[in-house]
Amino acid sequence: MGRRVATGERHAMNMKSVDDIQENLGPNAKAFERHLTAGLQWADKEVTDYHPNYVRRKSDGTSGFIIFQDPQDVDSAAVCFEDGVEFGPDAPMIPITEDQPASIVATMILVAMLLEKPMKPNCPQCEMEEKWS
Repeated sequence: MGRRVATGERHAMNMKSVDDIQENLGPNAKAFERHLTAGLQWADKEVTDYHPNYVRRKSDGTSGFIIFQDPQDVDSAAVCFEDGVEFGPDAPMIPITEDQPASIVATMILVAMLLEKPMKPNCPQCEMEEKWS
């Protein structure tokens, strides 16, 4: 996997610890990674073009898997941790739950990638403020 990562307030990594981070992925992040990469391969896409990598969440050190939904756009990064997928500091997280497992979340993001329409959920409060401003 590539060694390039998105820069951002919420994510940081030490390049020496990439293997350690990968080894410490929880079952949800592992399932997300497997489903997403398998889908890209099935669609004859070069997975490395999407800059997959491993990161740690700054706030708690949790291991995660990062991939760009658009290979040319660092802002399209989707980062899967055990509790859900994050899209950046201003976007809400898509939670991973028993009713919405990592495989379903990975499928949603895979479809967005294949349609070339990167997913970035909107904050409901922000939408209300825009609508009524």
